[in-house]
Amino acid sequence: MIVQRVIFENSKKQNLVGMVRVPQSYDQSIFPVVLVLHGYKENKDRDIIVALADHLSHLGFVTLRFDFAGHGESDGDLENFSISNQTDDVVSAVKYLYEQDFVNKNLIGIVGHSWGGNIGIFAASKYSVQSLVTIAARSSTDHFISSHFSPDEIEELSKKGTFVTHDFKTMSSDFLVDFKKYDIKKSASKIKCPWLILHGTDDKRAPYSEARELYSYVPEKIIDIVEMADHTFSGEHRQYLLDTVGNWFLKTMK
Repeated sequence: MIVQRVIFENSKKQNLVGMVRVPQSYDQSIFPVVLVLHGYKENKDRDIIVALADHLSHLGFVTLRFDFAGHGESDGDLENFSISNQTDDVVSAVKYLYEQDFVNKNLIGIVGHSWGGNIGIFAASKYSVQSLVTIAARSSTDHFISSHFSPDEIEELSKKGTFVTHDFKTMSSDFLVDFKKYDIKKSASKIKCPWLILHGTDDKRAPYSEARELYSYVPEKIIDIVEMADHTFSGEHRQYLLDTVGNWFLKTMK
């Protein structure tokens, strides 16, 4: 297995930092690839992200987990957080992969956790993706906003243009304007590739009703509600998550 830290630019010339894993024990020179997307205010080194990338690479997939701009080791500030910018980061990651001679350009999948799942939905609705998995994703941008910001904070953002979060990160109201351009329902309805929706019943961050609502938008997709699993499928549920995601990509991309 080849594991390499990589740096590539997004369209704003910001450096994005990622980790690529390339299988070595397979008799082939090019491989299908899966992008592993982290959630809001998280990073590529979150345990669930690392576990997914590691598991998929052992199944014969190239994996790329990277920090969105303003997160982890990548350039940028959280103040510039937006759907448009994060979707652009995914496109930049795909462009980077296209330049690698070990990547099968016709077999690219996305797995996203939490808000990373929603960015996967937006990206898959606009660009050619062969397979998609969302884990604990939201069914509405309004649900995401209300889960992270109180009405008073939203009012302060709207009036002042900026807001300092409890962990001293500065947010700009620009992201509220950007969010209004996007509709998860409409984006979901445009996805043509195979799509697996995963959620746990014990998710305290995003209730599993979100998954059922997503499924109602595109009922021909596959939904898996896992009893007692939490937001990150920790503990005894982690292996089930890895096996399920791995089998999905093996079935839809190999």
